[in-house]
Amino acid sequence: MSRVTRAIRRQLVLLALPLAVLMFATPALAQPTDEELKEARTQFHRALELEQAGNWAGGLRLFREVGEIKMTPQVRFHIALCEENLGKLVAALGGYELALADADVVGGTFKEEVQENIDQLRGRIPKLVIERGEGAEAAKIELDGIELGSSSIGVEVPVDPGPHQVDASAKGYEDFTEAISVEETAVSTLVVEMKRVPKEKAATSAGGPVDSGAAKKELKPLPIALVAGGGVAMAAGGVLLLLAQIQFSDIQSQCTGDEPCEKSLEGPYNQAKTKQAVGFTVLGVGAVSAGAGVYLLLRPEKSESKKSKDKDKSRRPNAKSKASLRLLPAAPGSDAGFSLVGRF
Repeated sequence: MSRVTRAIRRQLVLLALPLAVLMFATPALAQPTDEELKEARTQFHRALELEQAGNWAGGLRLFREVGEIKMTPQVRFHIALCEENLGKLVAALGGYELALADADVVGGTFKEEVQENIDQLRGRIPKLVIERGEGAEAAKIELDGIELGSSSIGVEVPVDPGPHQVDASAKGYEDFTEAISVEETAVSTLVVEMKRVPKEKAATSAGGPVDSGAAKKELKPLPIALVAGGGVAMAAGGVLLLLAQIQFSDIQSQCTGDEPCEKSLEGPYNQAKTKQAVGFTVLGVGAVSAGAGVYLLLRPEKSESKKSKDKDKSRRPNAKSKASLRLLPAAPGSDAGFSLVGRF
């Protein structure tokens, strides 16, 4: 017995199993009534008319409805005939085989007609051979969404003509998907070959770190705090300067006579002067803080070797500091009471 014949017989057994289960598991099913049988005969004749008109889909639907009431070898034969003309060759062959098994009860030339259809159909059914290639030795392989057992790998599997999809998956390998179209009478072969998942992709999917030069920099809390705090300080300094300017304007409007304003309105004038000095100081501190934060955020990361060199250099005596920030008294005549001197 050839491998092709064994494969076809396996397909027929699979098709016949549901019918066998129904026959032996439910022996007490109620017999159709006379009214149901009458309706089934009427439906059968309608199905024959559709079949003769070439409406295979409509005929198949009605023949199946008749079979739900009472299945006979003739009904099986016509169901298979409709399936054959709709391109469902594998299912049609199974239907013909089931009809042939009970053909003796019909008599006449029915058995010869069924056998003739079987012989003609067997030569038309295409076969698909799926082989395991590199990387697919232990892969799960599916044909049209149905997983194939080991006995269906590397042998000719009867399939309907037309497009089919083969999928394969295995741990550590990229998924395999390929569509293949087969024609009647042809024997097509498809080799499943799979590639290993790249290490970077595998680490990402597993939630592990990815070692890449283009990895994102981590946002450190200190630079962010410097930028945020500097922004707040600059805003506060600006408000103090605005209040001081408003107070100076009020003093100028209230100042009369020949005596200078700082003398006639000494109290309010000193308050405005203090606000102005504090405003400049806070504004300067905020600007320096924000600038330092921006610099630290934009500064490129040092390599490990560079960090080691900088660490050794810092241990040397008389090492110069690269950055400094000092608060000094303001120059004479300046509006502010203090000056900020910074270097990076």
